[in-house]
Amino acid sequence: MTNATPWPLADDIAALMRFYAQADLAVADLPAFSFYRGSERSLRLTYGELVALVEQNACALAQRHGVKRGDRVAVLLPNGESTPAVMLAIMVLGAIAVPLNPGFDASDWIYAAQDCGAVGVVVQAQLRDKAEALAHAVPFICSDDELAAHKVTQDTPFEQRLEHEPALILYTSGTTGTPKGVVLSHANLLANGRAMARHFELDASPQLAVMPLFHAHAMGFGLMSALVSRGHLVLTNGLNAFHWASIIRAEQVVATSLVPPLLPFLTKVRVRADQVPSLRALLVSSAPLPKEWAREFLDKTGIPLVQGWGLSEFTNFATCADVDGLEQSRRQLTTHLWPSIGRPLTNAEVEVRAPNGEHVDLGVKGELFVRGPSRMLGYWRKGEAPAAPAEWLATGDEGYYDIDERGPLYFITGRIKDIIIRDAEKLSPLAIERHLLEGLPELQGRLAVVGFQHAVHGEEIGAYVESADAAGALGEQLVLRARSLGNALRPKIILWGTRPIPRTHTGKVQRARLRELFTTYDTYSGPTLIEQAYEAPESRVGCLT
Repeated sequence: MTNATPWPLADDIAALMRFYAQADLAVADLPAFSFYRGSERSLRLTYGELVALVEQNACALAQRHGVKRGDRVAVLLPNGESTPAVMLAIMVLGAIAVPLNPGFDASDWIYAAQDCGAVGVVVQAQLRDKAEALAHAVPFICSDDELAAHKVTQDTPFEQRLEHEPALILYTSGTTGTPKGVVLSHANLLANGRAMARHFELDASPQLAVMPLFHAHAMGFGLMSALVSRGHLVLTNGLNAFHWASIIRAEQVVATSLVPPLLPFLTKVRVRADQVPSLRALLVSSAPLPKEWAREFLDKTGIPLVQGWGLSEFTNFATCADVDGLEQSRRQLTTHLWPSIGRPLTNAEVEVRAPNGEHVDLGVKGELFVRGPSRMLGYWRKGEAPAAPAEWLATGDEGYYDIDERGPLYFITGRIKDIIIRDAEKLSPLAIERHLLEGLPELQGRLAVVGFQHAVHGEEIGAYVESADAAGALGEQLVLRARSLGNALRPKIILWGTRPIPRTHTGKVQRARLRELFTTYDTYSGPTLIEQAYEAPESRVGCLT
């Protein structure tokens, strides 16, 4: 990284915006933000123009709606021309942005708005009618168009000394389905953005974000990583595989990211490295990466793939694999039992611990713990004191570490809560899935293994297949594949049905919500049984996306 012009020195988002407001023309005229709908660019802003738009939005929120320091403001915006400016405007006032997923049910919006005590909600103009469901939950509702049309009558100064105050509350249901408000400070957001920018050597670099800004993934490796490095954020309204390469070429993008379930869309349209010569690496994160998907993507595209890992409670990124070309991607993602999540980012520490809290040896599985300046302040309304960066955070992820010529290399093997304990033996549902899929790769993304309560074994192993009919040849192949496993690892019940496998909006399987399908099999003993799942009308099993 050359860093000929130093990165902005700012302790909070307001100070960062002041830096750009006071910058000389060489910085103020740098491209800051572009937005694409499909293949067409609909907006481009310099840093000077972005700051002016942020200030206008902040003035409208403060002067028309009385938003002030500490207020929570919900944001119901898909990726769009206004999204970054609205989010930043809330933060520079010292208020707290609370992003809502536009694809969720109105009841989810209402829960988040009421739980955090939101004073209002900013919505995309096209969602205004749907957002009326929030009318009884918040004092005001305004559209992004209304903020943009506001006539500024007086300056609204950006707040000072916000470093350790909340900037963002992310409601995440994780794999349990119970929403919790993750509180991230200004310092959290900037620290994680800087760590990611350093890892990918971003310096006034164009960066493409197709992931939604209402999730920590694109907020960290997208908006924040661009702002802290004088970068150019190229935002789209989702992944369009047919236009992905042309946008990267047009903007000379050097880094971008996806969640793993989106990788097959790029391989299907035959994207190749020579179509995106400026691209150094593609980051995948926020959901498990099957080794088969990684191998197929690398072989067919030739684009270096980098796996990152973290959680919303750590501003989404704690580790990343090396950004060092195609062959290093192959070594780290396809030559081990599990694709590697790489090494800790700058200022992050990772440990693997046994259930008694002691460190485990090389290659021994345990729970991953993290600490560093990206650690959240805590959960909203949980009555806990704000956490310090020096405090270790239990992630709930099971994994282990190995060592290569560059040092420790980490791996994730599953979620602690998802581990199946059968006859006191701990079994990974991901490992069982991997074995089943080796013989039936066409079921990738449509098969999930889960542990369910059993009267004799404590827990037994079940599998659910998303299929309209698995009673014929497919079912026979599944049973044969299951029988090839030892008795302790063999799914005893295989259910199939048309209901989608329940997932979070980043693609993680919510296994706890699948268990209800297996409640009537708690005394079953015998050979592997395959049959159609009972799907009651009131069943909660469904797709959250």
